[in-house]
Amino acid sequence: FHDLEPSTPLGIFNMCHIVLTVACIVAIYWVQPVVAAELHIAPGCAAEAPGTSERPLADLEQARDIIRDWKKNGKMMPGGVTVWVHGGDYFRDQSFKLTAEDSGTPESPIIYRSQPSETPRLLGGKRVQPSAWHSVSDPQIVARLARPAQGNVVQADLKPLGISRLTPLGDRFKSLAGTPELFFNGEPMQLARWPNEGWVTIERVVDRGSTSGEPARGGTFVYREDRPSSWAIERGVWLHGYWCHDWSDECLRVATIDSEKREITLAAPHGYGIGPSSSWNREPRRYCAINVLEELDAPGEWYLDRENDMIYFWPPKPINDAEVLFSTLDEPMI
Repeated sequence: FHDLEPSTPLGIFNMCHIVLTVACIVAIYWVQPVVAAELHIAPGCAAEAPGTSERPLADLEQARDIIRDWKKNGKMMPGGVTVWVHGGDYFRDQSFKLTAEDSGTPESPIIYRSQPSETPRLLGGKRVQPSAWHSVSDPQIVARLARPAQGNVVQADLKPLGISRLTPLGDRFKSLAGTPELFFNGEPMQLARWPNEGWVTIERVVDRGSTSGEPARGGTFVYREDRPSSWAIERGVWLHGYWCHDWSDECLRVATIDSEKREITLAAPHGYGIGPSSSWNREPRRYCAINVLEELDAPGEWYLDRENDMIYFWPPKPINDAEVLFSTLDEPMI
């Protein structure tokens, strides 16, 4: 350093060169590379696999639990871990649950990521194979179907798929919460309803039903159209409606239908009673019927017979070339 002339450009250059060289030497010998771990998962793999790319784990829970063990026993790599989720279908019958113990840090992240150029799918349901579908042969069922649907509707028994004892719907619930869905080539199908689009309105309210503080009593109203007179309600018909206010919808089971008086009596009361609520809310109240076998009258509609664990479906395209999935997971996927 004594021989350098720092006041000259060449001297300044030489001093900087020496300092940078020393810094690089220190970095090479003292800075350790940050190492990250990897785990791989793929559908249908063995439960005892180590999680390498050649022998992946079978599901997300296995990867999660291995990482938990690493953290607990101080085996976590300083660079964190990436879980590579390979392409394929992962059928889920419960939520994939992550808690605070599954968190990483900015320096040591825990990452779940799809394998590049591959498409994994998390599916909360069961695949209904083409071989499971059959023509409707029960004459009583055929007689209940709308004429355009006869010959187009097929049925599938859910019990061979391990689906049975479906939870009955209550007399009263919000929207369609907890109702299974049917997917055809990735698109959700329409639960058989009337009308097929939009709503119908109440002709006249006979009884608003009980309100707060009264014994429970479903309301009664007069319907306008002829269709309700054809429904068989023994296995359940539900009406989804805005019974009083436009911000409060609810599904209510039909208790009785009087075809002569054209009256429907509901099995449970609506919280605000049925019918317009006051002078500023005079619009006729609107509703539609859902899951009615007699209203399975258009391609893409389906009906669920919960008592016999049976699906009736009018496929929008040939079913032998389609992927049909029936949802069973009634909690969050993750």
